[in-house]
This record gives sequence, C-alpha cells and structure tokens, in this order.
Amino acid sequence: PCHRTYDYPLCRDLSINSYNNLFADTIQLTNKVEAENRDTDMPDLSGMRFSNMKPLGGELASEIVVKFSLMMYSRWTYSTDTGTYLREVETVGKADPSPEYEEYAPHIDYNTGEQLGTDNLVVLVVPHQYYWKTDTTEMVQIDLVGSGDAIVFRDGFAYPATWYRPAGGGVLQLFTPGGKSFALKPGTTWFSVINTISELEQNDNSWRFIFNPPPEPAEPIIPPDAF
Repeated sequence: PCHRTYDYPLCRDLSINSYNNLFADTIQLTNKVEAENRDTDMPDLSGMRFSNMKPLGGELASEIVVKFSLMMYSRWTYSTDTGTYLREVETVGKADPSPEYEEYAPHIDYNTGEQLGTDNLVVLVVPHQYYWKTDTTEMVQIDLVGSGDAIVFRDGFAYPATWYRPAGGGVLQLFTPGGKSFALKPGTTWFSVINTISELEQNDNSWRFIFNPPPEPAEPIIPPDAF
C-alpha cells in the first residue's frame, strides 16, 4: 500500500531511478471513491461487437510500430502461433529517427513472466491540443469525443474503421466504413491514440505510425484554473 490513509492512494517508488515510478493502490482508490459516495456500479458496456470470424478484406499487417517520440516507441508483431500481436518496447532513444536505429525488447508481464500480447490493436486518430504549454510545463488535451478515423488490426490484417464516443461519455464504439458495427476478435484489445496530424508509413506488411505533437503556440498557454 502507498499510505495508511485514504487521502494518498498514489505514491512513488523511490527505489526506481526514473520518473516512471508513480503507482496507485487500487484498494485505497476504491475506498476513497466509496468514501466520497461516488457511483461505483458497473457501467453499461454495450455497444461493441465481437466475433471469431475474421472480417472480409483487409490489408496484410504483420508488424505495427507506434512511435511517439525518439525516446518512446513500441512494436507489435503478429504471431501465427498465438493468433495475437506481441508487444516490444524501446530499449534506447536515439537522436536519429531512422528505423535502423531503433532497438526493442519484449514487453514482459511480470505477473506472468510472459510477453504482453493483444488480440486486437486499435489505432485511434484523435484531435490533440495543448491544455498547458510553457517553458516548464507541457500538458496535452486529447478530445476523445465525437468521431474519427481508426485502423483495427486483428488476425494479421488491417481494417479501416470509424470510432464514435458520445460527448456525455460512454463506451467507445467502432464501425466499418459502411456504418455497420465492427466486430473485434474476442479477447483483449489494446488502444493506441495518435494525433490527426500524425504520419503513416506502409512498407509491405509493416505499418508505422509517427506521432506529431500539436503545433507550437505563439504564446504560452496557461489554463485559467491553474492557480
């Protein structure tokens, strides 16, 4: 546990020499939500469809790279043995953006000792804008409401799709270009969110998504409720 009181369900593990050392105590989070009398009922998750039958059409996609920056990138490789996409993550950041300078290692789930994999990989194209941008602070707002383009990867193939999510919140839904509900493969689904100005590079069965941040604002952006 992070702390003995419910006021601090988040804490940092200072034994990890990295800024990626923030953890949440799920038991304390639950207790805190219940103490504040918030609604903890299971939400309505209807609206998505699943099928073991592979959709017709699609383009071959045995490798998907999602590159958010020179320091943060990942790769998914389709395994015919498991029928899933297996995840690898960067081991080094290089100033050169060329693919030959990328280095990967399997992303291991330390609870199971197995490499992370997913039955469906969904890349969502979503508008990004700066919520806070100064010389010392940078926060990006992702507007995951309304609708936008998506690409669904399952069974070694890529399919164009459209995502939809109501403005009042709710389950994200996927549709085919013809407007029918898109059937995901039963199992796990991993969502990656990229900007509308991100780039896509295709080479045979390889798909590379290169994230581009929002344009630099002419003046610093500080939210009105910042102080």
